[in-house]
Amino acid sequence: MNGLQIESIIVGADLMLALLGLGVAVIMPGIDRWSKRFFTIYFLILALYIGVDMIEQISYMRPEMQSAQTAIYYFESLIVSVLMPMMTVYLLPLLRKKLAVQRAVSRCGSAVVRVLHHA
Repeated sequence: MNGLQIESIIVGADLMLALLGLGVAVIMPGIDRWSKRFFTIYFLILALYIGVDMIEQISYMRPEMQSAQTAIYYFESLIVSVLMPMMTVYLLPLLRKKLAVQRAVSRCGSAVVRVLHHA
């Protein structure tokens, strides 16, 4: 087995995992609408990235596709740069909710301490 065959097997497995994640994100009933939408979009973009990677591998094997490699590299880089900050976009609202709850608990705790201190 040469390196290109091994890479093709890995990319195929990656595509299967991305499609499985997409299926789970669409079917799973227990998650909120924001999370369902986010993970559906995330796994769609991931599957698109893997598809572009597969096209890149095909272009290595076919000399007539050499001219398209620049466009393939561009789209591959563009998609990866979208995937990276998406987790931050997902986590920010969750952290804001958690911080708001912690602040509310802290304020209630301070109010209780003040009431007990004055009693």
